[in-house]
Amino acid sequence: MARRALGRDPIAYLDERIFTRIGMRQTQWLRDGAGQPWLSFGAYTTARSWARFGMLLRDDGVFRGQRVLPPGALQKCFVGTPAMPAYGLGVWLNREAKQAWLPKALQGRFASKGPILMPGGPDDLVAAAGYNDNRLYVVPSRDLVIVRFGRGHPGFEDDVFLRLLLAP
Repeated sequence: MARRALGRDPIAYLDERIFTRIGMRQTQWLRDGAGQPWLSFGAYTTARSWARFGMLLRDDGVFRGQRVLPPGALQKCFVGTPAMPAYGLGVWLNREAKQAWLPKALQGRFASKGPILMPGGPDDLVAAAGYNDNRLYVVPSRDLVIVRFGRGHPGFEDDVFLRLLLAP
């Protein structure tokens, strides 16, 4: 569907319009059997590149003083839906969610009561969740972008990790 809307490969479009402009280099993007990229996940990249994307999210489409996207273009990333108020466009929001509706890989990682990332944490805290508990956390109100590469440790919990980093 993205290919049809753009008239070309979505990854090539994103490379040209966004990733190259912010110096983000992905090393691989998973694709389905028809060759379509899995846009909601499937990007293999470096911590530095993921942090650059986080900076773009944090700064409303501005990267190091250069406007890359129109103001407000990323706003949908930070708005949930009635069916899943804790998920925006590509990122998890610090809102309540029914645990049964979370992907199995995130059950037990996200908080079971209250906002799923960090109960009592910043309202504007968002996270992109990747394989093996890799995470990109963005907190615009605190001017923070945090990249965590994990190994899928069975005891990892976002709330515990974030409390260590964001405690007053």
